[in-house]
Amino acid sequence: MKHAFTHGRAWTGRAWTDAAALSLLAAALANGPAAAHPITGQIVGVFSNPVLAGNFIDGATGAPTFFDNTSTAVYNGTGTSTFNWGTGAAALNTSTLIFTGNQVASQPVGQNFAMGTIQFTNGTSDLNSLLFGVDLRLSVPADPTVTPFTAHVNIVTTNNTGTTAQNADFIGFDVFSATFNVFEFATASASLNGQFVGDPLFQLTGLTLQAGQDANGFIGAGLPLPAPGGLALFGMALAAAAFARRRRLI
Repeated sequence: MKHAFTHGRAWTGRAWTDAAALSLLAAALANGPAAAHPITGQIVGVFSNPVLAGNFIDGATGAPTFFDNTSTAVYNGTGTSTFNWGTGAAALNTSTLIFTGNQVASQPVGQNFAMGTIQFTNGTSDLNSLLFGVDLRLSVPADPTVTPFTAHVNIVTTNNTGTTAQNADFIGFDVFSATFNVFEFATASASLNGQFVGDPLFQLTGLTLQAGQDANGFIGAGLPLPAPGGLALFGMALAAAAFARRRRLI
């Protein structure tokens, strides 16, 4: 059996292998963690887990009214990128969310960009057919190293007792404060912005109204109520909605 000699000591083949492995590990630690690679592929969004109980909001005051539509809500599109809810006598009696993910090519980690487009149609529906939220699961199927991310989308419906802006129904995400408000019987589009971070993960950062959409909706911060009392009421409505959702999940 042959031996390797270093400073007068014999190293067997096993000892030599262990020493080489330790040397490689030390070099890797010295260089720090590998930087996450740029991302290439189509971003895909799928809706699921509709919330069937929550608050309907008075457009003029922000006062909430709780509805449990567990047995009456009307919806379809779970497991797809197009989600519809509501029914009624109005000409446009269904509301719709459509997510269209963008194709990215060598998208750097840590750089904000438009991940996709959300198209929101605001119909007028019977109150007992409404929904109050839905989950949106984002992924990049072409790059399995990107961890899929599920964001909760709050759906807030008003009773059309206020101004045009106050009567706009809106959606909002749990991870940032901006909301996407769309006027009654209108369809508008907004960019869903974010970045890849870490190993890599999705991180949503906000919404941007797309060009030419000002007549159909706006990016806001919930229900636009100028009076401090109204704002307090709306804050209570959001807190009640969050409590109702937590109670449903417990």
